[in-house]
Amino acid sequence: MTLEAGINKLQLSNGTHQEQPDRLDTLLAQVKCLADEADNAGRIKMLEKLRGLSYSIETSDDTAKRLLYSNFQLAAIRIGIDLKLFDILDESTRPLTTSQLAKATGAIPEFLRRLLRYLASVGIIKATEENTYAATKITTVATVPGFDMLGSALQNWPYFSKETGYANIADNTKTPTTKAWKTDLPITQWMQTKPDFLERYNALMKVWDSNPCSWFDVYPMELCSLTMTQDQPLFLDVGGGLGHQAIRLVERFPKLEGRVIVQDMQSDTASLRHERVEFMQHDFFEPQPIKAILILQRLKQAMVPNSTILIDEIILPETRAHFHAAQSDIMMMILLGAVERTEKEFHKLLHDAGLKLSKIWVYDESVRRAIVGAVLPKDLY
Repeated sequence: MTLEAGINKLQLSNGTHQEQPDRLDTLLAQVKCLADEADNAGRIKMLEKLRGLSYSIETSDDTAKRLLYSNFQLAAIRIGIDLKLFDILDESTRPLTTSQLAKATGAIPEFLRRLLRYLASVGIIKATEENTYAATKITTVATVPGFDMLGSALQNWPYFSKETGYANIADNTKTPTTKAWKTDLPITQWMQTKPDFLERYNALMKVWDSNPCSWFDVYPMELCSLTMTQDQPLFLDVGGGLGHQAIRLVERFPKLEGRVIVQDMQSDTASLRHERVEFMQHDFFEPQPIKAILILQRLKQAMVPNSTILIDEIILPETRAHFHAAQSDIMMMILLGAVERTEKEFHKLLHDAGLKLSKIWVYDESVRRAIVGAVLPKDLY
């Protein structure tokens, strides 16, 4: 049974009240089976269909409550993180009682009982019996440092936009995030002065980089090193953080010739190391607002014939963007005063930087995650 057919069957089923739970359980089992067999794009499609179904059977009261109380989850997660509640549950080999958790966290039992009840009601933890709780896979996600680090910036966004006349946010020194965190520096520079915060940010980026789809799946990397010698630069990851991409590259293609280099402002604090990956400290940002065209123009100066700049980005469709992609665009605006682009906008950006778009390699169709190839104009001919 296809997912669409299964959902249609659920929507059209007219069984008795007693029969309906059995039919629902059967259909959910079928959907779960389909999800287990699907690739990432198929899994995302299933989530979209099921989310659409959930919305379609809501009453107006259901919808109002879902939207009104949506902020509760992040606030409750923040408290759980402060109490190290999720770490305690995730590390435990057995369910823990409210009393045990109160002792471990230092929280007042009556308060903790109410918090735990709410967290279990939305699936962040699991109630195994009365006043007893265990971790779920969502609990594990909440243990990631920095999981909620954008909370204050998101809350500040409506007020910031109202104050600025709902202007597009394009200055990385004046964003909801810089205002919430009380700094005039671009966030990328401000984090260099906050080691603890930077550590949380890098941990969060590692999770966001864990997409099972990779640009290595679509880009002909093996061909790039055919004429390379071991001392020539093969791959330079500008702003590569702790080097997750570069390390995945050399592990995927261990026989690649050429140097693999990661450049970032924090290379001296990089916690991930690999014998094939060089870490080089380099600040390609200037004090003025970061502009993508300025970065590309700097990179262009370092290019030689047949060099290619690879831009790993979401390519927004002109219509019907997936909400993950649309959310990423909003996050880029709030955090960095930056933007996710459409294919037309990439063509214009590269043209303005004196480059040409050579090809787009899409490696995650669900959100149109892709590698954009940029070359010197003469290399296209």
